[in-house]
Amino acid sequence: MARSFRLFPVSLRRRTAVTAAVSVLLILTAALTLVWQATGRGGNRNATVVTVSQDAASQTSVIGTGLNLLELPAGNLISKGTFSPDLSHAHYFADGGSQAEFLIKMSESRLRLPMTEDFMAGASMRLFRETQEEMALLHSGRITGYEPGRVSGKRAIEPPSFLEGIRWNGVAEFQGTTYLCGSAGTLLKILADGSSELIPFRFSVDLTALAAGPGGLMAGDAAGRLYVSRDGMIWSLLTALPSGRAVRTVEYIDLPDYENGFFLVSGGPGELYFGHISGLEPLDFPLDERVTALVRTGDGLIYALGDGGRAARSSNGIQWMEEPLLFSEEGWLAADAQGGLTLFAGEDGRIFVRPDQGAITALDTGALKTALGHLPADLSGVMVMSSSKLVVITSGGRLLYSSDGGVSWSRETPFGEFGIDRLKILPSGDIILAGQDGRLIRAELTARIEFSPAIPEDQVMAGDLMAVELSSSPELDTRTLSEPLREEAPAAGQWVISGGASFSLAADANAGLIGQDSGGGAALTFAKEAGTVRKDRLFALETGSVLPLTANNPGRTYLDARISQKLDLSRLLQNDKLPFYRLEFDVRFEGELDGPLEVWLAGSLSGTDASVTLHGDSWQHRRMTLILPRGLRMDDEIWLNIGFAGEGTLYLDNIWLGRGDDAPGALSSLLQTEELAIRADAVRLEASAIGRAGRMSESWSLPEAPGIHNLGAALQWTEKAQAAPWLVIDLHATAGELAHLMEYLAGSPLSDYGRLRSRDGAIGRWSDVFNLIYIEVSDLDDVLPNDASRANYVQWIMDQIKNAPDFAAVRSKIFFIDGMRYDDGRRHTSADYHAGDFRPADQPTDRQILDANTQEWVNSIPRGQMAGGLIIPELARSLSFGEFLGELRLADAAATALDDLGDNSALILYDLDLTDPAVLSGKHVLMRSLHAAGGLSGLQRLSEPQLIRQGAEEGDRLQSIVFYAFGSRDSLVFYAVNLGTSPHVVSIQGLDRELGSSYELMDYRGNVISEGTWKRHRDDFTLLPGGGLVIRQSGTAGR
Repeated sequence: MARSFRLFPVSLRRRTAVTAAVSVLLILTAALTLVWQATGRGGNRNATVVTVSQDAASQTSVIGTGLNLLELPAGNLISKGTFSPDLSHAHYFADGGSQAEFLIKMSESRLRLPMTEDFMAGASMRLFRETQEEMALLHSGRITGYEPGRVSGKRAIEPPSFLEGIRWNGVAEFQGTTYLCGSAGTLLKILADGSSELIPFRFSVDLTALAAGPGGLMAGDAAGRLYVSRDGMIWSLLTALPSGRAVRTVEYIDLPDYENGFFLVSGGPGELYFGHISGLEPLDFPLDERVTALVRTGDGLIYALGDGGRAARSSNGIQWMEEPLLFSEEGWLAADAQGGLTLFAGEDGRIFVRPDQGAITALDTGALKTALGHLPADLSGVMVMSSSKLVVITSGGRLLYSSDGGVSWSRETPFGEFGIDRLKILPSGDIILAGQDGRLIRAELTARIEFSPAIPEDQVMAGDLMAVELSSSPELDTRTLSEPLREEAPAAGQWVISGGASFSLAADANAGLIGQDSGGGAALTFAKEAGTVRKDRLFALETGSVLPLTANNPGRTYLDARISQKLDLSRLLQNDKLPFYRLEFDVRFEGELDGPLEVWLAGSLSGTDASVTLHGDSWQHRRMTLILPRGLRMDDEIWLNIGFAGEGTLYLDNIWLGRGDDAPGALSSLLQTEELAIRADAVRLEASAIGRAGRMSESWSLPEAPGIHNLGAALQWTEKAQAAPWLVIDLHATAGELAHLMEYLAGSPLSDYGRLRSRDGAIGRWSDVFNLIYIEVSDLDDVLPNDASRANYVQWIMDQIKNAPDFAAVRSKIFFIDGMRYDDGRRHTSADYHAGDFRPADQPTDRQILDANTQEWVNSIPRGQMAGGLIIPELARSLSFGEFLGELRLADAAATALDDLGDNSALILYDLDLTDPAVLSGKHVLMRSLHAAGGLSGLQRLSEPQLIRQGAEEGDRLQSIVFYAFGSRDSLVFYAVNLGTSPHVVSIQGLDRELGSSYELMDYRGNVISEGTWKRHRDDFTLLPGGGLVIRQSGTAGR
């Protein structure tokens, strides 16, 4: 063999050896490369190497991701330009009743009952009766009478037996619990079952006053010291007043115009203090008397009464002025306000009353003398039970009662008690009476609703549910306003009228037209005998308050009446560059006009005006272009004014003022920008909820307006996003409205709502545009009290929709969603899905926090139904990060959404408010996270990518990197997210690079810092803190 080998030439032998060596080397190199690739040793030694599994982790198919649309921008800069009446909705459960009578306990009502007699008269009502299995509409009609201020359930409260000789001086309610304070440092807590508990109080003092606010309680003593508690149990000394005089009164003032209320505390002569439970400060107070009582009226004025017969008033609790109309020769002792009436009482039977926005008048003491049989005594306490039912306490402890607003008085009271020292109505509706001998009594405030027609062959039973819809319209006659008036700065979006004029709602300009009649129009009236009210003063329609003379909206002296509004320029959302705007409105006039109607803008950009000549007294539409010196800015102050000279009534409706690119009834042009090119799998239209409280029936069919979003416009935007619409049905939808909704979605183009659909821009039926439509039944204000009521209501709404004539043709496209929150953690209805709210509590800076957030979400999912042997997955209708303390990052939003997607959850929707400028610009991190988490519809969650090798970083840093993969037969999406605060290098194995692959590498704001096709030579990616990586692979791309 060796001899034969030597027969070959040397050159050939050398070439063979070299070839063999090279071949072996290549084989070894290839083998080592495969081993290194498989073990991750061929990449960056600092990289964490993972391999992607192709095995499905769950049989749940992902529906996708999308957005919950909270609000849409308005093209109209005018608020309430359609002059729709104000609507209030309420639900009450019966305590009893008859065929035409419905009784309510205030303590069992979710909403505080109005205390004005006949407040609900004229409201529509629907009466429901439910069992454990179903809810049925029992009756409907109109409310004909409403009587609040009734009393029932009187019972004694038993304080601890060792308490004797206590004089109770103050009562307050905090977080649903009643507290009383009295002599000898006594603090008592009254529980819901009527039992009492003595609260330890380490100060040996006589407590003289008590009040409660959202943040805690405040009490005063006989030596001028103030004590506070944040929980009602642990008390501490806040301060000691310099005078050292007894604290006569402490009141918490919850003004509606302020985010936080405040306490007012009386001290010595001329002393009044303002503050919170964290501290008090003295006020510049005009009286030199001791304040004995403090009260806030229904229209926002605050009165302080003095023991020498003088009084002061304030509109904000800080600036005070003396009130001459409450001057009395006798000292004031008590005051109370309810139901639009304020009652002032004092020594020698002195009683004054003031209706909201009305005049202060003195009541005749003769009626009191008749009731008592002798000269009136000092009135040490008062209670207003309703606008006509009043109770006063004499210094001797006798109760006197009036059911006619103080015209007459009687010793017969609803309580049947004597020797009473103090009484008070608490916010819950409980009435507490304290006797001079220390006994305590609790009663319940109730109300009676009368309705017509009566229920045939049945009657109201305890537990029946009444749904009430009350329409109210602002009316103001400035000629009848009486001093004092609350003076306050003008609020943007609030209509005001000039002095001497009156305002009321009239018929709508489009009365009777479906989808156009918004329920009312404006009527501004002026008569030459207007009186002495100055025309240069402006009065707010909603509150009746007067605007300061410093308001930057001067009138025109030759005009007799005008209506004005300070524009809410926050609706611009961004400063305008172009100065072109359009104004449109419907108008008519009845009476004698002295010249044309005048329209002008005032404020920081004045000098723009127009004249409008009217012909006849029928409705006329006017359109005009306004050219301003420059584009509007959000910090401008602009007033729109419409005025006339003459005598008569000016009718206005459908006032619209907006950019030249916008149009009445359409969505804002800001939604048409390329930056807002959203792609989603579903869009939940919470902004256009159907049957929402405070909105008129079928408001979704009206043209687009601030606060009222046309459903057709929202569906067009959803179609542009290539998403499935998710409609929301709230608690106040009626059967008729739901039938019209189905006609709007799927009815004939020749039907009433089919024509309305065409007006709103639809081409064909909406049911043809979308492959599927989600319909959620929900209780957005959490009114229903128990699981049975919630489930029954969902089933009732589904039945109404299924019974609609147009439902059968689109049955296969409609998916019902149960949006109720069930206390027992189970699903109760046959809806196709259940949806809940995902509210992660902590920012996920590592895997442990992320797991805790996800587990809390999973625990909130109701246990429920099976379909095809599989548990029906949950839908997250609202993913909100409002509880996060730090800045929201892409990693937070993406990881939170993806962590359970495809496992227990099939669809995740981010909360998005399109009135947020950051969202409109496309730069909001949720917008970018929605883009990153898109494209998952139809995929399945794959097994978690397997860690092959940990990088050179410390081991605990790996807890901040999370990986997700979703796939199908021909596509795969891979995510790597860095929850931590340090960059991290990752390397991904297990993907077929012969298939088309693309990647996006993003920072914590969602900015794409690198993107492109994932090629063979690219193995490692550096994940920035809070950022992420997305790799998308398609089996068809690149083939």
